[in-house]
Amino acid sequence: MTQVLRLTTVFVLAVCYCQSAYAESPRTQLKQMDEQLQQNPNDDALREKIIALSLKLNPKPATPDAAIMAEGAAEYAFKNAKSNSDYSDAARQYEKALLIAPWLANDYFNCGVAHEKAGENQQAIHSFNFYLMAAPHASDAKDIKNRIGGLQYAEQKMISDSAAKTVADATNAKAAFIQSIQGYWSNGNPSFPKIIFINPTASGEVSVSVTWNGQSMAVSDIETTESTLQFTVDDVEDGNPESLLRYSLSLYPNDHLEGTRTDSLTESGKAMIRQHGGTFGGNQTLSTSYIRQ
Repeated sequence: MTQVLRLTTVFVLAVCYCQSAYAESPRTQLKQMDEQLQQNPNDDALREKIIALSLKLNPKPATPDAAIMAEGAAEYAFKNAKSNSDYSDAARQYEKALLIAPWLANDYFNCGVAHEKAGENQQAIHSFNFYLMAAPHASDAKDIKNRIGGLQYAEQKMISDSAAKTVADATNAKAAFIQSIQGYWSNGNPSFPKIIFINPTASGEVSVSVTWNGQSMAVSDIETTESTLQFTVDDVEDGNPESLLRYSLSLYPNDHLEGTRTDSLTESGKAMIRQHGGTFGGNQTLSTSYIRQ
């Protein structure tokens, strides 16, 4: 009888211990995951797991003192904010609290508001989404979703406006450059004069005419950016291999067009050299300069 009683007691204690271990394991798991998150603050998948686990715990996890102090810093920074950077600082303090206690729904909401006031739309959306995860039954869930929609629109519009401005700025800069280089330019060599005539077109591009020693040259592949004019001259001269001369010119403060000329042989030019038993060593790049006439 005594032996049976002892076995029964051992069994009951074992069951109680297992139940206790089972009850404590989720909190131990929460602590371990929180420690992992502090090593990897941008691991959103881990943050989601922590929030999901914390919602199952009863009672809810306690807020560590360090998180409470970070909340206090955030509230002070937000209350006294006077600029976007001040609100951004407040958001960072809330993020510190949320790194220590990632289940604090109100801190996600407040962090989102701080980011929104700082003009940091993407970060605000991120915080509000985590608020909805941490407070799945929040009475203001619809309002928050509406707020997220507005922030997404604002972010997309800002990106679109920025892209349009970039294109407009580049177009205006290109037009100004074309205006500054139009006209006649000379190599300044009376023995072998080379003249470039640059003329703006109605399409916002340029036409380029090249004359060497009184002979008109074929020009192709004209490209213009906000600071550079590029074009190719087909150098065909009786008795010499045909070559292509690629110019890349920019306007300098001394009112000179300066840049480079890269000489390359055409296939027919290479064939001519081969017929005469010669060889060619590749492209050659030279400095070049033209003055306004």
